[in-house]
Amino acid sequence: DPVTWSVTGVIDWSDAAVVDPAHDFGLIYRDLGPAAYRAAIRGCRTDAHDLAALGERAVFYARCSVFEDLAHGIETEQGTYVDKSLAAMEWLFPP
Repeated sequence: DPVTWSVTGVIDWSDAAVVDPAHDFGLIYRDLGPAAYRAAIRGCRTDAHDLAALGERAVFYARCSVFEDLAHGIETEQGTYVDKSLAAMEWLFPP
């Protein structure tokens, strides 16, 4: 608070990084599914060619990161991570 100089919140910057924007879209795809991913990427302001390339990279990041979450869930015995990772694989790796 600028008047009282007291802390009113804390921002966690531990995951802050300068990375490919497709990484963030990939996490949306991995965690929230195809509908949320399509809605998010439609809001991206770029031309169609760049958007297609962004989408391809986002799918790559989503597919890679789901294995990270799955391994974390197995190693730490957190079934929630395992369950969400296995569910996400259905849309990340369609037949």
